[in-house]
Formats: sequence, structure tokens, C-alpha cells
Amino acid sequence: MDHHPILDSLRPIIASARWVTINDTRLKDVVDTIEVESLAKIDLTADQFPRDLTLNQSIGFILIYDALNFYFWGEPKWTVMKNGQPLGGSYGLLESLKTAIEDGTPLLTPEGLQHLTQAQLADILKANTQIPFLAERLHLLQDMGKILMEQHVESWSALLEGNHHDAFTIAERLTHIFPTVFKDEIVYQNQPVRFWKRAQLAALHLAHCIPSLNISGLTALADYKIPNVLRQLGILEYHPTLAQRIEKKEEIASGSEEEMEIRASMVIAVDLATKQLQTSLPEVTAIQLNDIFWHIGRTLPTDNPHHRTKTIWY
Repeated sequence: MDHHPILDSLRPIIASARWVTINDTRLKDVVDTIEVESLAKIDLTADQFPRDLTLNQSIGFILIYDALNFYFWGEPKWTVMKNGQPLGGSYGLLESLKTAIEDGTPLLTPEGLQHLTQAQLADILKANTQIPFLAERLHLLQDMGKILMEQHVESWSALLEGNHHDAFTIAERLTHIFPTVFKDEIVYQNQPVRFWKRAQLAALHLAHCIPSLNISGLTALADYKIPNVLRQLGILEYHPTLAQRIEKKEEIASGSEEEMEIRASMVIAVDLATKQLQTSLPEVTAIQLNDIFWHIGRTLPTDNPHHRTKTIWY
């Protein structure tokens, strides 16, 4: 993909960045330590999604799941108990939605989404504490239902319109069909800055049930964790003022220059790492590197805080 809607929109941010710098030397050194053989064996088909749904239902489940897949880091952290085990974040969300479907909650129908109440959603997402942005999550699901009803979409599968080959094309389509839900972008200096984090994540998850989807066009997913991992590895360097704010767990405003630079630098850094690895493994993708850095993060100290931004986008 010579021209990329996301990467092309982020490069000007990197060129004029004041708050975040990519350390190219450190990036190269870290990438040199990644074992090419292990990358080639990454299994992107393994998942924990329900296995007893039709393809149409699975598509709907994934889109609903990723519509809600954001902002879990409140105090105390939202945590679901499953068989005596605590599940936080996206894992807790997944189990909550699976349970709701098993209990017969009509989440997979446009009518069910459009008429969902806050009390019903609160019950679905019941945990040790109320999930952050409950009202915002409700509005996203209601918007999905309303759009499906207004456009007379007969099935979830119809949203793909035969696009069973390219995951990025599906992600882009989701931002057009459900802009309030998936169009993760802002206007900066009269130009769009695109991330499309959850739209791309949904497309990646769809590849679990549609193996023919090509995921090579997907970028890294700009969230909280990967920027923190890249910072701990020395690949991303923060301005001292920004670093101090993050260490103090101060909120970084959504849409601010600081937040935009953190996310943009993370995506571009992973893209650069991907290009470096492709010299020895041409088929490696940015989304695989995203996964590798996520797993590296699990081996790093946990006392280094990530940036905190209250947002529906990640």
C-alpha cells in the first residue's frame, strides 16, 4: 500500500513533534533482538470468541465487542469474576458479552441495540465497580442499532459487502458506516489525523472467523500499553514535562498535542520496525509487531505508568 490513510496522516505530526521523539538507533537495536523465527510462527487465528455462533452472528458479536473495547483503567479497576478468576479490561468485557448472549439478551439485533437501556447495559457489564463511560458506551451501541435500522441492513454480513479479502478496507468501511463508533480521528492544522484503533482491531478480529482476510495493511493499534512499552525500551522518548505528568498519573487531554504525538509516534515507530524486519522476513506485518511489543510489555516492570486519557477511542 503505497499511500496509507493512517500513516500518511501521522507523518506530519512526527516531523513537527515537540513532546515525543523516536530514537531510531534504539529502535534498530531492539528490533535486532527480535527472533524472526518466532514472528513467523505467530498464530493470529487463536481467540476466545464464542464458537457456537453463525458467521453472521460472529461478525455482529465482534463489532459490538470492539465498539465497547476501550477505557478500563479507572480506580478501582473494573474487574469481572469468572469461575473465581478476576478478568479485567477487554477480557472482562468479552466474558460479559458472551454471558449476555448466552442468557438471550438481544444484542445481536439492530432493534435490541437501539432500544438498549442504561440499566440493561449496566447489568451486562456488572462487576466490582461501574465501568467507566457507561453512558458513552450505551450511546455507541444505540447509534449502531439506529444506523442499521435506518440503512435497512438485513444482516451483519451485509456490512462487509463481499470484502472478505482485505482487513484494512473493512476497517475503513467501518469508519464510514459507523462514524460515531469507529472514526477515531481529529483535525489538526486543517488536516485529518487518523488512528482508527478500534476499527482496525475489529477488522483484525474478523480475520479470526474469515481466514481469507489480508491483515498486512493494518497499522499498529494506538492505545495506552504499546507507547508505554516502547518508552520503557527507549524507543520513544518523552519531553521531561510530559514524562513528569505521566509519572504523576495526571490526565492527558483527549485530542491534545501530547496525546496525539504519543499515539502517532507509537504507530510510526512500529511501522519503522516492521520495515526493518521485512528485510529478512518480507511477510511480517505491523500488527504482528504490535502483538510482539504487547507481549514484551508483560515482561517489563509494572510500576511504570502509561499515559492516562479519558476517551472512547482506546
